[in-house]
Amino acid sequence: MSLSRGGPVAMVAAASVVVCAGLKLAAPLLVPFLLAGFIATATMPLVFWLQRRGLHRVLAVIVGIVVDLLVLAGMAVLTGGSIAAFSARLPVYDERLTALLAELGLWLTAHGVRISSSTFDTIADPSWVMGLAGSLLQSLAGLVSRIVLVLLIVAFMLFEATGLEEKLKNVLKSPRHVRRLKIAAHEVNRYVLVKTATSLLTGVLATIWCMYWGVDFPFLWGLLAFVLNYIPTVGSFVAAVPPVLLALVLRGPGVAIGLAIGYTVFNLLIASLLDPRLMGKALGLSPLVVFLSMVFWGFIFGPMGALLSAPLTMMVKNFMGQTVDLAWIAGLLGPLESSTAKGRRRQSNVEARTKAENAPDGGATREAGGQA
Repeated sequence: MSLSRGGPVAMVAAASVVVCAGLKLAAPLLVPFLLAGFIATATMPLVFWLQRRGLHRVLAVIVGIVVDLLVLAGMAVLTGGSIAAFSARLPVYDERLTALLAELGLWLTAHGVRISSSTFDTIADPSWVMGLAGSLLQSLAGLVSRIVLVLLIVAFMLFEATGLEEKLKNVLKSPRHVRRLKIAAHEVNRYVLVKTATSLLTGVLATIWCMYWGVDFPFLWGLLAFVLNYIPTVGSFVAAVPPVLLALVLRGPGVAIGLAIGYTVFNLLIASLLDPRLMGKALGLSPLVVFLSMVFWGFIFGPMGALLSAPLTMMVKNFMGQTVDLAWIAGLLGPLESSTAKGRRRQSNVEARTKAENAPDGGATREAGGQA
């Protein structure tokens, strides 16, 4: 791209503003589709595995839907009563935590640190934290209440996914384009599966750790850790704030510090050791883009947009990478690669292209590519 040509850049920026405004207005309609797409992406490997084992397409999709329904029902059973009980006791927790902070203010004043009560309350008001946890859980409960619609959408998506490759071959004609789309879909699918597995591990560890320290509603905090771990960078640490504050209210600062240390340790271990080993380069986004995408999609679609910010950005990046005039944006969204890595990748691409041309069906492939 030449920087002297500012017209195309301005047109892309203007079109992006229009598209973002439309997505923002259509958020109430699109959020269930986003949730259904996420569930379908996580279920597709099971459906394809069942088909490879000889199960009919319809039966494989039905099995996948039943598994999704059982998982969601199990989550609802484990946390349904806890959400209602926590919401009912939320004012009591806020009042107790406010009293503890007032005592801390008096202790600071007695030791020469003079802070006005109004300033201290404004800085350390805990109600937003507990209110955030309550609103997130209520939003999750609202989405679960529409689970019938979501599962119907999931079923249709799974039926379409089983025959999507054949449709792409008929439409695109070029095997190279089909292969690129399959690679992009595989990256998104791998990210969703790995993130689901690590989020499940995070939720189990959080539940066990809260039970060990005697914090109320351990299954609720495990579910919160499982859900918020999908939010890149900050989600797993935000999920630790409500149970740590609750431990401070119920058990004192010692238990709260112990709980916070445990959350920090297993979150850092999973984020720094387990995620990179399992995910590899499937994410394909720079750390800054991951954080900014969370803010952007959260603004567009609310909490569900923040949860699905990484796969949404991956799909946008892969789409732009397949175009000629927007490929430079995909390059900006990706991580910085060394020249050695670029050289190795370019050499491997040349070798793969040479092997494809020398293959027995190379002429047919080139002919199909020329027709496309």
